[in-house]
Amino acid sequence: MLTAAIVVVILMTPLLLQKLFGLSPRETQMANLVGTAALCLSTVAIGAATDQFGIRRVSIPILLLLIAATYGLYFGAEHVPSALLSLYSLGIGAGGVVLTLILMVRAFPPQVRFTGVSFSYNIA
Repeated sequence: MLTAAIVVVILMTPLLLQKLFGLSPRETQMANLVGTAALCLSTVAIGAATDQFGIRRVSIPILLLLIAATYGLYFGAEHVPSALLSLYSLGIGAGGVVLTLILMVRAFPPQVRFTGVSFSYNIA
């Protein structure tokens, strides 16, 4: 999920929007900037929410939001390109990438956490 959200939604989407829907590079990069800002803010908010409500109660709604927002972004880019900036700001669902990191950190005891996370992530 981490790779899919970052690579597809943040890194590849501007080029895909240009090629698939004929949007200008300036439009797509500005929208991507808004989406990246939403991602940064939402990772902090989602991390705080997992501390308060638990990862299980936060993960399902956030991942559903990521799916819906990504679908809405591509659907809207095709049918309502003038709303691209607003649609990209729904990228707050992409903040769900922090859930992967939280799970990875919680999977290992503090004594071996750095080694466990780095080894498992790099092997995968």
